[in-house]
Amino acid sequence: MLRDGGEVVTLKRIVPNQPEQTLATVSARIKGYRPEEVVGSIQAGNRKAILLAEDLKDVSPPIQKNDRLVLASGGVLTVVTVDSSTHKYGTTVLAYVCQVSGTAL
Repeated sequence: MLRDGGEVVTLKRIVPNQPEQTLATVSARIKGYRPEEVVGSIQAGNRKAILLAEDLKDVSPPIQKNDRLVLASGGVLTVVTVDSSTHKYGTTVLAYVCQVSGTAL
């Protein structure tokens, strides 16, 4: 699903007092929230990004708050939250669901 209907993004991490790190190029499914999902910490304009855990197996930690997703269009989305429990099989994480904000262009 992600590889067929998603898009390729570059995962970057900002570490204080260090140059920006490019961590991986991964497939992601990025979509808006439905109106009924815009509650709690989810703000209007935020989006949902789903990334396969398999694509992030060489990144430690795999994805975290404030990481950046750089889109092919040049847009940059910042990770607000990471959910690693929605898409699991037993104790194995299959995908990360991230709340992201920013410009998708």
